[in-house]
Amino acid sequence: MIRLGARGYNPTIGRFDRVDPVIEGQEQFSLYHYSFNNPVRFSDADGLMGESCCQKVIDFVAGATLRFIDNNSPVPTSLDGGGYRGSAYENGRKFGDGLSLLSGGVQLIAGGLGTLGAGGLELVTGGAATPIALPVGAAAIATAGNGVNTLYKAANNLNSTGNNKGGNNNSQTGTNFSKKEKQKVIEDNKNKNDGKTVCENCGVETVKPEKSKKGVTPPKNETQVDHIKPKSKGGQGKSDNGQVLCRDCNRKKSDN
Repeated sequence: MIRLGARGYNPTIGRFDRVDPVIEGQEQFSLYHYSFNNPVRFSDADGLMGESCCQKVIDFVAGATLRFIDNNSPVPTSLDGGGYRGSAYENGRKFGDGLSLLSGGVQLIAGGLGTLGAGGLELVTGGAATPIALPVGAAAIATAGNGVNTLYKAANNLNSTGNNKGGNNNSQTGTNFSKKEKQKVIEDNKNKNDGKTVCENCGVETVKPEKSKKGVTPPKNETQVDHIKPKSKGGQGKSDNGQVLCRDCNRKKSDN
């Protein structure tokens, strides 16, 4: 038995020792399969989901690029989208955060020097250079401010990764979703589906849950919020670790 992060792998029979904690996109396979039953093309280093060599490179670049853009943007953006997307993508995110720390530092220093330069120009010219110094100073202050913002976002992301907010560390105890976090998951789902809530497993449109009544079985397409990384394996009750499932899919997933 070989321990691969989330699960143990038996190379003799080509199977893991427990159900796959990441089932999206793998529903047609046994939940104990290794790399989509194709170990030549795919590898599974952490026991979560098989990834091809080329796909790992693509995921790494995507994770780094989108995280870098989000961190450096002067206005709020969410190109990265959040949620666990495989080990290569996660490593790309960390790399993007590292580059953002460097970028933020450069912006902060450049902005500070620009502000000093504008002030010095004003002082030397006795105010004659005001038409030039003011816009230069304003731009420098904005650059420095964005540098601070970039540093904050990158550091916060790296800290969140270390604290396992929906991440990939099986040693932590999972947590339930708060009402606020559940609503975030539902709103994100609506934003992706033209205002409707849609099961992220089977694609059926879901309906708002009704107050439970004795003897009444809720509809199969009732909206439910589920952990992407199971709570039993350390999954946190954060919106980036949540997905909308219909009641039927959620029950089937629990049964497995």
